[in-house]
Amino acid sequence: MLAFSRSLKENIKNTLYYFQATIDDIENNDQPWYDGCKVCNKRLTETREGLECYRCDSKNAESIPRYHIRLEVIDGNDKATVILFDEPTTSLIGCTVSDYINSVRKDKFKSPFYRKMVSCKSMQYKLLFNSNRVAHSTTGQTLTIIAQGIEAAKGDNFAKSNEEEKHETKKKRKLKKKIDEAIDEVESIPI
Repeated sequence: MLAFSRSLKENIKNTLYYFQATIDDIENNDQPWYDGCKVCNKRLTETREGLECYRCDSKNAESIPRYHIRLEVIDGNDKATVILFDEPTTSLIGCTVSDYINSVRKDKFKSPFYRKMVSCKSMQYKLLFNSNRVAHSTTGQTLTIIAQGIEAAKGDNFAKSNEEEKHETKKKRKLKKKIDEAIDEVESIPI
């Protein structure tokens, strides 16, 4: 019976869910990326000696830019913070983190990727997440979710997203297909 319980617990941990919500705010739209450790992806700390990774205990770590967007989403009266890392952000914005950084270097307001990111506010999306990637604040008031996928919800903003999809890359289409398949396999839950 113990083996069954462990197996059941693992299945629950690896279950994917989705919910539909409106993006109310993008908390870090000025710099939606960080320098991550090339080995473990954790945020690096700048020291006098160079970049340091506390997780790998590397004093002179190699860095790679990684997306990290914090969205405030709402569904009726419920609010949550959703964190998007590389693949979901690439799907949302339409470019890799390197392309994004290069496009905002001179004037971020002229960057089509920056404009696309900020235009997501007030639009509805389906967000895919794993149940073990959800945390509550110590007060229990704030729910934080790390999303595995994101796509425009069907409805009033669907026509706009269809128009933008004409210019998507092959990699983005594959990623969207994976997200659609995963969403079709899971149940919707309220946030």
